[in-house]
Amino acid sequence: MKIVIANKFYHPQGGADTHVLALRDLLLSGGHEVIPFAMDDPKNEKTPWSKYFVSAIDFGKKDRSLSEQWSIVKRTIYSREAKKKFGALLDTAKPDIVHIHNIYHQISPSILDAARERGVPVIGTIHDYNLICPNYKLFARGYIESYCKGGRYYREALYKTVQDSYPASILAATEHYFHDWSGIYRKGVRHWIAPSRFVKKKFTEYGMPSESMSVLYHFLSDTNTKPTYKPGAAYVYAGRLSEEKGIGGLLEAIALVPKAELSIVGDGPLRNELQRQVEKLDIGSRVSFKGHVDGDTLKEIIRTARAVIVPSVWYEIFGLAATEGWALGKAVIASRIGALEELGDRVSPELLFPPGDTKSLAKLLQKGLSDPGSLEAAGRKGREFTEQNCDSGIYIESLVQLYTKVIAKK
Repeated sequence: MKIVIANKFYHPQGGADTHVLALRDLLLSGGHEVIPFAMDDPKNEKTPWSKYFVSAIDFGKKDRSLSEQWSIVKRTIYSREAKKKFGALLDTAKPDIVHIHNIYHQISPSILDAARERGVPVIGTIHDYNLICPNYKLFARGYIESYCKGGRYYREALYKTVQDSYPASILAATEHYFHDWSGIYRKGVRHWIAPSRFVKKKFTEYGMPSESMSVLYHFLSDTNTKPTYKPGAAYVYAGRLSEEKGIGGLLEAIALVPKAELSIVGDGPLRNELQRQVEKLDIGSRVSFKGHVDGDTLKEIIRTARAVIVPSVWYEIFGLAATEGWALGKAVIASRIGALEELGDRVSPELLFPPGDTKSLAKLLQKGLSDPGSLEAAGRKGREFTEQNCDSGIYIESLVQLYTKVIAKK
């Protein structure tokens, strides 16, 4: 099968992009042909198809002229350049199907019109909440929010939920009004993949037809990694250092458990603030910041952890940090929120705690120190769960079946 995969980045910028690259490799290993489409970027992986990529745009640039700002508005809402280049790619590649991921802003959904005009079916994977809300996290200023529910996108602008900025929030709201009015996603995408039942339920709640979505858990690239069930010394947090991840509350919980140690793996905008919090709480001897780590080094840190902590305070789409921990034989202590609750209830519900509840988290940390056997048992259950639900072979079989079903709808 010949598949075009469209995503704003063709390098590992974040979780969605890492998933896209792993999916590309998985499809190639299954004998399929994969053609990428993305935004041009020097960090992109090399491909002969890059000549069709849409030109780069830097949303972080300051002091733009009015004409530059207007160009960004037009491109974000409907990029004629992206449609033209994507159409040329489709004409050359002649794919069986297009699989979109995150295309908003940098590419825009204009490419869906190019596919529809050529009769090429499109399927999409949901990676965040942008399809239903201008605030793609449904999280602002420390809280879950639902201002946009019922198509009231103007409220996102009113409350500056996008980057805490009126211009950014107004642009995002305008983008959503236009896309709703034009029906571009509704007409252009035949089916969506939701990475959890929670996501499917949430999107249905916001107006997306339930029958337009299928649940397919994200796969793990390597479920054959040897697990280590025996709990190590330090608890581990691995992920982005940002407000919605709830790391500040985790540090407060660590302070309540005198013998608990914590390794923080990752980087992000809150790093300096979190380091100051560690000093203020006087837990510097028990908390270490590892910075950005990946590959085998990250696996080794997790494998030797006491347990993995996922203290998120937003609606996690899936919970990759949890499944990666389970795959390596580790217990996962997580917030009872979003997809984390869905996954955790299937593995070790006793290790879930109310989001932001530092005292409940501290009790679980203390129990993990005094009862390592319970952590080992939870790690074994987690490993079994990932083998049964996150195996790449199971994923690709289900995905190709979906592709075939969508193509047959022609």
